[in-house]
Amino acid sequence: MMNRKKSLVHVLNHYPRIFNMLPLQKKFLSLYARIIMSKIYHVIVISTLLLLFLSCSPTQQIGKVFTNTEAYQQFGAVIYSSEVPREKVIELLNKTEKTIMFGLVNKIAIILDNNRKLLYPAKAEYTDTDVFTAYNISSVKELLSKSNSQSVVIEQRREVLSVSLSNYTLETGWKCPPNCPEN
Repeated sequence: MMNRKKSLVHVLNHYPRIFNMLPLQKKFLSLYARIIMSKIYHVIVISTLLLLFLSCSPTQQIGKVFTNTEAYQQFGAVIYSSEVPREKVIELLNKTEKTIMFGLVNKIAIILDNNRKLLYPAKAEYTDTDVFTAYNISSVKELLSKSNSQSVVIEQRREVLSVSLSNYTLETGWKCPPNCPEN
């Protein structure tokens, strides 16, 4: 005859004298052991954790302002860049809703609205597969409020595209595609 391993529930139910407990403790421990051992418990716990994770998702704030030193430390050196007049960026912020996208295609700064429609320059060429970095309008306005510099610099770093103004850099935007913000 084969010696089978016995579960905690089996031991608690068939050998209650092993444990020196009050009768009420035995009932609660037995019930608790049954719940833990059941598969339904695991499904409930995983579902609850998933719902909590989804409900605690980050806010829709896209972009964070860093000092140039912090940006260099976290995202690396600037490989190449292109400048856009500050007043032009302010004007373009009024032509889009919620987000604005920046990109460098063939080292030329291109700015799109939240629907990937061209805002700047007037006749730039780009494809649907070109990756742009999206930021909330509020994040760009925060960057603009940090300095009176007349040039906004679109910077290509090793793996990220950032937007800088004087001593501050806007980063942690969404790459679009694949993570294009909803309209």
